[in-house]
Amino acid sequence: MSEIWGKFIYEINSYQKILNTNIASSFKQVDEAGIYGSLTIIAIAFVYGIVHAAGPGHGKAIVASYFLSQGRRLISAFKMGYLVSTIHALSALILTFLIYYLVDGLFSRTFNQSVDIMYKVSGIFIIFVGLYLIYELKKEWNTYEKIEKTKDKKSYIVALSVGIVPCPGVMTVLFFSLMMGHLVTGILATIAMSIGMGLTISLTGALAIKSSHIAKNNSIIIKILQVLSPFLVLCIGVFLVL
Repeated sequence: MSEIWGKFIYEINSYQKILNTNIASSFKQVDEAGIYGSLTIIAIAFVYGIVHAAGPGHGKAIVASYFLSQGRRLISAFKMGYLVSTIHALSALILTFLIYYLVDGLFSRTFNQSVDIMYKVSGIFIIFVGLYLIYELKKEWNTYEKIEKTKDKKSYIVALSVGIVPCPGVMTVLFFSLMMGHLVTGILATIAMSIGMGLTISLTGALAIKSSHIAKNNSIIIKILQVLSPFLVLCIGVFLVL
């Protein structure tokens, strides 16, 4: 199993390198290729987003754990997935602009330091989410409507906690665009990349929801998932902080 996972990660990283190279070379040719060159970058960025989010990180484990413990309808997975990817991309955009314009000459060092800090901040948020989910396990709700409203609030908290970490892939694409003087193309590419990432994260959540629905046929399995999932979220948060 570990060999299959290792091979999968290797393939994902290989595809990311190829797509990164294609984006970089396409930015260099935008002046000559015109709108066709910009559209090519945007299309590659969309595919890059799908592949990039399939690799380690991007909150897939937390999203899956949340839906395994909470259930929900399939539409909730897509709401969550695109909310996470939107926050993920926006935080990257804001941080890239701040770093590029405020400390232009120290980009690489500041980039790494800022991402490390945001990982720790995200970890703290995720720890609180885990503790909150554990607390919710102990509570009994009177009506379905009350449960649904509470779940909506929790989903926003989870999305913010996961998405607050800036996406290095988005920052790289935007940095290329700034260096090459094609900011508009870069922003459109990051939007396309965010849509691609949202699709992958959403499908992860949908798979978790489907799994929880199947597990409902076995009350023991669903109870185990409901208990373990919040603790998994808590452990991920602790791991990010340490």
